Amino acid sequence: MIDISTFDFSTLNAGDTDPTLNKVIKTVMYGTECCIVYIDVNNDIQWADKIERMEDDKFGLIVNKMSYWESICNKVFKDGTGYENKTLLAEGAARAYANINKADKTTEANEILDITIDKIKVEAENILRNVYVISALISFVIVSILFVLEQLLKRQIISNFSYDWHTVLQTAMIGGVGAFVSAITRAKDFKPEIVVDAKIHALDGVLRIVLGVITGVFIWLGIKSNLAFGFLNSVPKSQYVILFMGLVSGISERIMPTIVKQFESKADSEK
Repeated sequence: MIDISTFDFSTLNAGDTDPTLNKVIKTVMYGTECCIVYIDVNNDIQWADKIERMEDDKFGLIVNKMSYWESICNKVFKDGTGYENKTLLAEGAARAYANINKADKTTEANEILDITIDKIKVEAENILRNVYVISALISFVIVSILFVLEQLLKRQIISNFSYDWHTVLQTAMIGGVGAFVSAITRAKDFKPEIVVDAKIHALDGVLRIVLGVITGVFIWLGIKSNLAFGFLNSVPKSQYVILFMGLVSGISERIMPTIVKQFESKADSEK
């Protein structure tokens, strides 16, 4: 067992094993006889020292802040893409060590950490926004394929089921297309939660298209039952107008609540 009180941290270099933590060093960020900050071969930030701390040195606040944002990097940036941000976070701890004997111990450390945090936020939000858009795009492609298949199998569907089955399937799929249009046009304003796993943002993109499909079904039911936009049943080529309404319903997030309220009002009036 190594005696940390006599160990010289300045002797450690890239490729060495830190005997105090048993970690293999990839990049030394800061090292003196009494302390070291480095990135290990697993791209994790490590630090060790033999400094007797004062209660007011606030070093714990710096490393807590650094560790929290390192965990965000691990969550969002995959396959080593967060390495640059981790080196900048490690620089925060390095600045704290460098100023350990000064009256102002943490201002420099907090400055570099705050700059890095702003950088991480922007990059993480862009990554998660792309996850949302790509998942919506994949869902859109699936819905589009189903729409084409429905068109190709139109006669079989009508003969085996009914014309209504054909039109409701059309309207549902076109609702999903509308939802994708909405997802893309609003993507720039989509604000991801960087503390939430990327899988949740992917699910969000999928559910946006699914909601469009469901809304398409609702708009079809509303028109056919004369509970919402029922006058469209009597207009020329109403099937195309219904398709258009399905598209609009997928784009708009307000139509679904409107239809539900009309259903509720109708149900209450019949009691």
